Amino acid sequence: MPQAEDNSKTLPAPLPEFTSEAEEARWWFEHQDQLAERFQKAAAAGALSRGTIARRSAPEPNS
Repeated sequence: MPQAEDNSKTLPAPLPEFTSEAEEARWWFEHQDQLAERFQKAAAAGALSRGTIARRSAPEPNS
């Protein structure tokens, strides 16, 4: 079986700024294979958890 191409360097991180919802939808559609591959690798490595993105993007609570 051929080795899968490493697409981890082909996706921009962080996500680009989009000027419209249509542009964003097109970006997600065009990158869905690479995103799915990254997700599968993260799942295999045990790096996924519930609510990870929400926790990372939440503002810091005032102390």
